[in-house]
Amino acid sequence: MLMLTLWLAAGPAAAAEPVETQIAAQLPGWTLAQVAKGDLNGDSLTDVAVTLRRPGPKGDGAPGKAMLAIFLGGPGGTLRLHTKAPKAVCTGCGGAKAPFDEVLGTPSISAKGILGVTYEGGSREAWTVLLKWRYDAKSNRFVLIGETRDNRDTLADNGEMEPGQVSSEDINYLSGKMIRIISKGGTQRCRVKPEWKAVNLARFDFESSSGGDRFVEDSCQ
Repeated sequence: MLMLTLWLAAGPAAAAEPVETQIAAQLPGWTLAQVAKGDLNGDSLTDVAVTLRRPGPKGDGAPGKAMLAIFLGGPGGTLRLHTKAPKAVCTGCGGAKAPFDEVLGTPSISAKGILGVTYEGGSREAWTVLLKWRYDAKSNRFVLIGETRDNRDTLADNGEMEPGQVSSEDINYLSGKMIRIISKGGTQRCRVKPEWKAVNLARFDFESSSGGDRFVEDSCQ
């Protein structure tokens, strides 16, 4: 009877604030764009991966800023900011095929706890990129483990790239192996440079890694 009386006096545990409210409190000034939920660190609690945006200065035509953030779940649905990745997503960086004022990079969380971020853009040559990240408990960070890339020529009837151009890539950064499909040229099996085996999400820059300085570009010779 005493335990029941104490429970009634205290009342049920307070529910956690909504996801949007918790995120706004920890990252003020940012507007929520996209949300993905799942278990990223294997503790059976719901974690959240989000993209956020912040408007640029008024009148200068800039697309504003974007950010990817990871919140790890706690008891009762509480969320704790774990990772800020300000350059893992962007706005105005996807070319003619991507909306100028929307965040480029859509997060997802698989049943196995893998964080995926999908990017789509380009111009005549359109591309889709999926980057896969996994939580590493030892270093307490998210590291890049995989990448898939598909390219297509929007002026070709079947979307096939011109002969000799790369049609697709599948990269396993844990094994250092890459499979590259060349239009009219068959398959290449390559080794990725070892310095990119454990890229840290918090420091990752999508624009530089996917542009002219792409770090796997000279892996296939």
